[in-house]
Amino acid sequence: MQKDLAAAEELIQLCPILPFDSNAARIAAHITAHLSRNMSRKELKDVFIAATVLAHGYGIVTRNRKDFQLIASHLPIMHSILYLTNWNF
Repeated sequence: MQKDLAAAEELIQLCPILPFDSNAARIAAHITAHLSRNMSRKELKDVFIAATVLAHGYGIVTRNRKDFQLIASHLPIMHSILYLTNWNF
């Protein structure tokens, strides 16, 4: 367990913290305008995650691709590809 905790901490140290900046806000606004008005808090959080990684040129590692596939179908032209990778271990 201690080894797993150390490995997780090492991974956290390697991951940058990406800011939710004005570019990410524009992307999130575009996505939410094209999605259902009845979004849950979780769905809205996923939009902010997707917008942030798109604004900074990254992809998403997730255990539930389905959450992000709907978002990926409503991206702005300038950020038309959302890279998703399954995290199943």
